[in-house]
Amino acid sequence: RFGTEKHKYQIVRSIEKNVTSICRHGFGGAVIKTIITHATPEDQMWIARACAQDAQVMLAFSRARLGHTCALLVLETLQGRERQQARVKLEEHLESLRASSNGILVADFLETECDVLCSEVRGH
Repeated sequence: RFGTEKHKYQIVRSIEKNVTSICRHGFGGAVIKTIITHATPEDQMWIARACAQDAQVMLAFSRARLGHTCALLVLETLQGRERQQARVKLEEHLESLRASSNGILVADFLETECDVLCSEVRGH
């Protein structure tokens, strides 16, 4: 909505390249959530992929007060194999997620989505 296409492109690429640094800040999840929400579908996917590449980024998001909704948004943005890989990385830390008041929401999402997928496979 604001800025030229060139400026938007530069902002998205900058965030994509610096996602780990951005996520170290308490407001990093809000930044990533905002860019995914307002970016083009293609740029949404690039940012989601950058976040999902680093399991520690996703884990930190999942536990953070302002980040857990971002972690869910990243998972919802990814598709197919990329989504499955991100899920597997997070599922390895279910106990840790359940120990966090925000992480439990991500853990519940992972388990609910798994139940739905398993049900679809069984034909129910």
